[in-house]
Amino acid sequence: MSIISDLREARRLAEARRRPNLPLTAFHPGEMVAEIRSAHFADEPRTVDVALIDRGSLACVVYDDHAAHIYIHQVLNHPDTPPEVFRLVFCHELLHLRIGPAEVDGRLVQHTPEFWQAERQLCPERSDAWCWVWCNLGDCLRQRPKLERIDVLRNWRAVWSRARLDLAACRELTASRLTEVEDCGW
Repeated sequence: MSIISDLREARRLAEARRRPNLPLTAFHPGEMVAEIRSAHFADEPRTVDVALIDRGSLACVVYDDHAAHIYIHQVLNHPDTPPEVFRLVFCHELLHLRIGPAEVDGRLVQHTPEFWQAERQLCPERSDAWCWVWCNLGDCLRQRPKLERIDVLRNWRAVWSRARLDLAACRELTASRLTEVEDCGW
């Protein structure tokens, strides 16, 4: 990509982050973040808000010394998305506030072994949540291992409008593949 293309994409992403989208879930994402914070991140001094965006990665957190903004892609904003998926996303992004990047094998990484261990302890439902994500949304997701993220592709609206399997059906369908998606990262 050229520098001009990178700048245009950065501008589009910034615009998407400023454009509010209402949650379609059976629960309010902000309330879930508040519950997770009070239970596991009570010492976190930054204010944390949640926004739904329509481009970019599946989820990310942008923060400074005073505030953190968790951005979740609209592909997850669906009435059939289980709360376990949102819980995993929120715990994952809040962990970034506690466990910063570190050098591993000569490379600076966002998701250290310590990070993954903390996520496993905090989110016992993570395997089920990942199973659901890949089973229902895999056709519009692209893993970017070097960038340590999962991008949502342009075809996400077509995938969003499909019927979705529940957690049990996804577990059954992908039982043999669970280890492949265990630590896929954001």
